[in-house]
Amino acid sequence: MDGVPLGGYCCTAFPQILSPEQYVDRTARLIRRLQAVFKGKVTYDDAHAGIAGDPYLAGAIEYYEDGLWAWGVTEQEAASLTDPLLTAKYRQRIDGIQQSPSLNRKPIIWNVYLPSRSDVMTTGCIEETFCTAGYDPGVTYATSCIQAGKTTDFALQAIAHEASPEAIFEQDSGNVAGESIQYWVDDNLLPSFTFPNVANSTRGKPAEAIVYRSFRR
Repeated sequence: MDGVPLGGYCCTAFPQILSPEQYVDRTARLIRRLQAVFKGKVTYDDAHAGIAGDPYLAGAIEYYEDGLWAWGVTEQEAASLTDPLLTAKYRQRIDGIQQSPSLNRKPIIWNVYLPSRSDVMTTGCIEETFCTAGYDPGVTYATSCIQAGKTTDFALQAIAHEASPEAIFEQDSGNVAGESIQYWVDDNLLPSFTFPNVANSTRGKPAEAIVYRSFRR
């Protein structure tokens, strides 16, 4: 094993659990324990969390990971979204993260994900594996089910996976280390107790062929 990923989602999405200072302290303690038994690289998931301001963590973390979603897309733009427009939005996101002084120019792995549902650009995340009554963060299982009322939109997801590699690799890639995607190993796209039809996964959808083409380059 060459590396170990650590996540920062809890710190940014659920600040009531840990303060930023507490999270930095616990992350540093965790990495020190990890380095005592593991000599590979440490990847931190959430480049904009700001923990790289800590001198120890700035040196200990080898790679950062962050995501491309619907950053900066307005409702009006979402109604007629195009590949060039989303590419430009993604590039703004990438440039903003890359230029953050707290990252010390460490390489970044971009996690590309966009659910295949029509309102994804103007609403928050929703759970894909069980019913909930609302949006993330912190939404738990519920008997009501907003997932069942969502409209599938494979074309929108395909645009996102067309635009992302263009933004990441076809211009000055700077300190980009790579791209990752969300992929469920499941051929069934019909919702039952899970909702692969509106999920981040590209499996069995038009975006899957775009992803294959991107990774072959």
